[in-house]
Amino acid sequence: MSSQPGGRFEATNITLRHLIAGAYGTPQQPVPDSRIIGGPNWMDSDRFDVAAKAAGNPDRTQMLLMVRALLAERFKLSVHHESRELPIYALVMARADRRLGLQLHRSEVEDCNAQAVCGIMSPAGPPHLMGKSVGMASVATALARFAGRAVEDRTGLIGNYDFDLRWSLDQMQRNPQVPAPAPPADGPSIFTALQEQLGLKLEAAKAALDVVVIDRAEPPTEN
Repeated sequence: MSSQPGGRFEATNITLRHLIAGAYGTPQQPVPDSRIIGGPNWMDSDRFDVAAKAAGNPDRTQMLLMVRALLAERFKLSVHHESRELPIYALVMARADRRLGLQLHRSEVEDCNAQAVCGIMSPAGPPHLMGKSVGMASVATALARFAGRAVEDRTGLIGNYDFDLRWSLDQMQRNPQVPAPAPPADGPSIFTALQEQLGLKLEAAKAALDVVVIDRAEPPTEN
């Protein structure tokens, strides 16, 4: 699923659930499956190709709103939002003395500009996250993509940090549709890597989260 300059949106071999996840998330983060409630069974099995063209040159946020309108028109999709208490992970300090791991340290970059590469990157290959001059809230958001739950920053760390995190992805976590080099069999899990490399850990917790509830969805006709 991708948005391209000039207002073009394309999705190939995709389920309605994944279309909804992308359309009702943010440009940086789709809605996790656990926060899309209800809907017909075919929403997870039937697959579609979508090619749409919007007028003008909308930005990524505007494009998401247009995809929502497309889903309402073609799938007769109707949803509403609710707040529900769901399991999450709290990102906290792993050590009582609050010592940081060797792969996490305060950033020397005060302000990102054209000469500084900032933000979170996910290099190709085995699971690997790198961050340059990012806050802990951004780290928590990035970890949620791999942890299977929303992650909330409760570290109490203020300011921006640089980090480099590498871990092993077990067979249950891997997406079989995305070819990737096999990680080392004896590599650490993301939970172990966080503690050993960054001095952080994920603790089970609960929080009130916004969920997307499916009220109506119908199979579309081809055009």
